[in-house]
Amino acid sequence: MSGIVLSVVVPAFNEQAELPALLRSLQTARDTGECEIIVADNGSTDDTGAVAASFGVATVKLPRSTVAAARNAGVQRAVGRVIAFIDADIVVTQSWIDEALRLARDVTWTNQITGDVCDVGVNPSWLENSWFGPMYRRGASKYLNSGNLLVTRADFLAVGGFSAALVTGEDVDFCVRAIDRGIVVVARRTLHVYHNGYPRTLRAFFRREAWHGRGDFSSWSIFFKSRVAQLAVIVAALHALAVYGALTARPLVSVGSVTAIVAICLGSSVWKWRRESPQLWLKNGAVFYFYFVGRAWAAVRQFRGGN
Repeated sequence: MSGIVLSVVVPAFNEQAELPALLRSLQTARDTGECEIIVADNGSTDDTGAVAASFGVATVKLPRSTVAAARNAGVQRAVGRVIAFIDADIVVTQSWIDEALRLARDVTWTNQITGDVCDVGVNPSWLENSWFGPMYRRGASKYLNSGNLLVTRADFLAVGGFSAALVTGEDVDFCVRAIDRGIVVVARRTLHVYHNGYPRTLRAFFRREAWHGRGDFSSWSIFFKSRVAQLAVIVAALHALAVYGALTARPLVSVGSVTAIVAICLGSSVWKWRRESPQLWLKNGAVFYFYFVGRAWAAVRQFRGGN
């Protein structure tokens, strides 16, 4: 194992269907003898562990926990100088492999977090093309998603790893703590990956946001820093006001509330996708409705302690 410079940590919960594509895409990296793959089996109840074993990759098994805890467990097993965090429903490109190995071989590369936004997969749905495609074209902003993130092992440990207590948002939290230590965050287009796990339907999109949004409601301090969480609560309140207007025969209250919801969704779409076409603004204005309702439901789940 002395020749290993790159450790790829893959958190996986019930990923038997998606994991093979990722492991096949990483094969040329493994063939160099400089890359190891560690699947952190996060309490899977399917054949995720068996799939990993069939590809001959290392597996760390742990009881069902947060994805942050799974990533941390994978790092404990890793020996590479550079750690690459890749989600199980990702497919890496040869460009990603070349750049990741280049960084891992470069002993001067440190004090930096890198990665990129995930591209949509093969044959994307209209939702993927409308919502996630523009996100990839725009590129990363201040933080990087931990589904495609690279950092040296030394820097990872210096920051303190991912916060295992966080259900979601652990990547933003990690980047914030790293920046506070003087570590810079730099996106690289060469670290190109495809994400096969993006939701393809509005129902799946709602469920995704209902899960991702829980991190924004984990504390009052985080909530007051999150404009998205605050807008989600406002949208939920406007729904309640619209129902109140209907039940009490106050049509102006209902119409005003619905109009405000439409304005928030469309305004958010124009702001987020301001460099895109007006047609996309309208389409994603509708998607934003499911986004905010999903985030509002995340608040309900968080406060009642549900999963």
